[in-house]
Amino acid sequence: MTDINVQELFNEIHKQDISEKDTNLVDDGLIDSIDIMNLVELIERKYNITIDAKFLDRYSFKNFESIENIIRQSM
Repeated sequence: MTDINVQELFNEIHKQDISEKDTNLVDDGLIDSIDIMNLVELIERKYNITIDAKFLDRYSFKNFESIENIIRQSM
């Protein structure tokens, strides 16, 4: 099983202030659509996967657990 470090992903897109304690990243205004696209590009490159369009919504990027879930489902 591949180790997924969501905090590292946020650090790489210069969002070090986001942590696992944040429960609703989009609704709380911590990330926006540009951040989501940056995460998608980084995730696809880092894990050599393609994220299906069905995951490109605000709910898939709600928190660390949901982001980890889309990565695992895309592997």
